Amino acid sequence: MLWFEMIALTPRLISLSRVGLIICLIIVTALTVMPLHEFPPAENINDKVSHLLAFLALAVVADYSFPQKDFIISKGLPLLAYGIGIEIVQYFIPYRSFSVLDMIADASGLVVYLLLIPFLNHVVIRQTN
Repeated sequence: MLWFEMIALTPRLISLSRVGLIICLIIVTALTVMPLHEFPPAENINDKVSHLLAFLALAVVADYSFPQKDFIISKGLPLLAYGIGIEIVQYFIPYRSFSVLDMIADASGLVVYLLLIPFLNHVVIRQTN
C-alpha cells in the first residue's frame, strides 16, 4: 500500500502550474534585483540553500507546466540560463554581486529535481489530454 496518493496531471493542474511558474519567476527576479536591506535573506536559511530551493521550485512548476516536453533540453537548460542571467545582471547592480557559487547552487536545485523525477513519476500521472 502506498503512503501517498496518485495525482493526475490534468489540464487544470497544468494551467495552475503555468500560473505558478510565472509567479515564481516574478518573485525570484524581484528578489534578485532589490537591495538586500529591503528584503533581508532569511537568517535561518543559508543563501546557497535558498538558491537551491528556488531553482528546485522553478524546476517543478516548469516541468508540470509543459509535461509533454523533455525536462533537460526544454526546461532545465533555459532555467540554468535564467540563473546565469540573474548573476550577470547582479554584476551590474552596485549593491549586488556576481557569484559562481550562486550559479552552482541554482544548478544543484535542477539536479535535485532530476533525481526526484523517478519518485515523482510514481506519484504524478502525466495526462496531457
